[in-house]
Amino acid sequence: MKIKHLLLTFAVLCGLFTAVNNSFAQGTTFTYQGLLGNSNNLVTGSYDFTFKLFNALSGPAQVGPTVTNIGVGVTNGLFITSMDFGAQFNGTPYWLEIGVRTNGGGGFTTLTPREALTPTPYSITAENLDGFLSSSQLTGTLPAGVLAGVNGGGLTSLNASSLTSGTVPDARLSSNVALLNANQTFLKTNTFNSSFSGGRFILQGNGIDTNLFTGFSLQYDAGEGEGALVPSYNDGFAELGFYTKAGGGQPVARTMLLDWYGGLRLDQVNSNNGVLNNGTQAGAGLTFGIGSGEGIASKRTAGGDQFGLDFYTGFSNRMSILNNGFVGIGRQTQVSGSELFGLFSPVTNTWGGMYIETGTGGRPFYGYENGNTAWTELDGTDGNKWKLYNSGYWLTVTSSGNVGIGGNMAPVAKLDIGGTAGTDGIRFPDGSVQTTAPTNSFSSGYGTDPTATNNFIGPTTSVTITSTSQRVLVTANKALGSTVGAANLNLYIGYRLSGSVAAPVLVGGGSLGQTVPAGIRIPMGLSGIITGLPPGTYDVGLAGTANTVLDAGHWNNNEWGYVTAVIF
Repeated sequence: MKIKHLLLTFAVLCGLFTAVNNSFAQGTTFTYQGLLGNSNNLVTGSYDFTFKLFNALSGPAQVGPTVTNIGVGVTNGLFITSMDFGAQFNGTPYWLEIGVRTNGGGGFTTLTPREALTPTPYSITAENLDGFLSSSQLTGTLPAGVLAGVNGGGLTSLNASSLTSGTVPDARLSSNVALLNANQTFLKTNTFNSSFSGGRFILQGNGIDTNLFTGFSLQYDAGEGEGALVPSYNDGFAELGFYTKAGGGQPVARTMLLDWYGGLRLDQVNSNNGVLNNGTQAGAGLTFGIGSGEGIASKRTAGGDQFGLDFYTGFSNRMSILNNGFVGIGRQTQVSGSELFGLFSPVTNTWGGMYIETGTGGRPFYGYENGNTAWTELDGTDGNKWKLYNSGYWLTVTSSGNVGIGGNMAPVAKLDIGGTAGTDGIRFPDGSVQTTAPTNSFSSGYGTDPTATNNFIGPTTSVTITSTSQRVLVTANKALGSTVGAANLNLYIGYRLSGSVAAPVLVGGGSLGQTVPAGIRIPMGLSGIITGLPPGTYDVGLAGTANTVLDAGHWNNNEWGYVTAVIF
């Protein structure tokens, strides 16, 4: 269908573009109204449109995204839709290219020529200029007339170099500024003439005992505040001690020491109980930041993890190193006295544990050593197989689920056993050992009718035994019937050496006294396991006997049979 774009009609009908959402903060969406015709006839129906923005009447320089509007209703050629090209309208001239198709059908037909945008979308930029404007949106110089009445009362961050005359009153200065009219001397050597004597420089309030200090100290008057002292002094051994109050505000509790080697010693009075101070429980330690609860504590009081290290995040213990060397993540107790590393995950309904990770192609492993070396690994150099090593690789699991044991490191089946054929194998609970893979044989046929003597009554299949440890599972069946009705048929699994005409050896108790009505065939079958056979080739199958010749003669309407044997 030929689609015709009636450009002049667009301009006459609707003014083309209208910004939407006028009652809210201005966005970048606007509406478009147009008239669509087919071979000069106005159309009615549902159509799909694409809208693209270009910075030229022709050429590929598209700006912003392609807007696709599906299922736009058109009535007598008239349609209205909206579009959003983002913040593109900065004053640059743009042209709109429109594609149209019947709703959901085929490709889009591009209408030509592109349509120059009218000024309406550019009002989006003007609409955004509302309230305070940043300096980046202003250029030029403001005339003095528009600044009339400005007295500087609202100025902030005024550089002192801009003050060229006048006097700043003391009341306008910060309380942190030292004033020249106070009892102070500011020279090259700053001398404070208050309580300076005996080689000590002391800043203090009232009632502070300074007899313990022989050097520089800073003190807080316990009688005037909350009873905290924050002093430091040189104790004669080139050590810098930090003190807080004890008892009545006397600086006798040294809580931190910086020794002459640069070592920092915390909690010198052993008051920490193994937690960080979170505002509700007393604690001490090395913390980071304010109020987030990351740090290290060492319990100094008796009990628990005394003299160990406890690592915290969010004021919760995450890892501990006990004084005996045990490392616990999520727990502080050992399962046994010989345990040196332990994990605890608090989850109750999903996995909890540990991953060991390497880069792609690496071999993350977990190892053991007590004079003999063993480990488990994920071998990134060999198809990411999981392997177990104990003086050799003895077990592997591939990423597809194949398991290799006995040194078979390239399993091609779900269970692939390596080792020496005829020697290595699988041991069963009854003590038997299977050293070769199971083999099977199958046969079908009519066989013979039952007689009064023991004989095979169905087809047989041959099996070859190579070891007395091998066993044979035989499953056989045959449809047996009679035209007159028959009874007293005994069925067994039997075997005999291949080529022999002797009666077959019967296995197990069999199924005795089988009967059928006249004109009926009934499928009958048995399974049995033959064990302890000497090496050789044997015929196996369904054997049976009728109690009498008369009984045997009645089993005269028999059918095909089947036999399967598996050696394992």
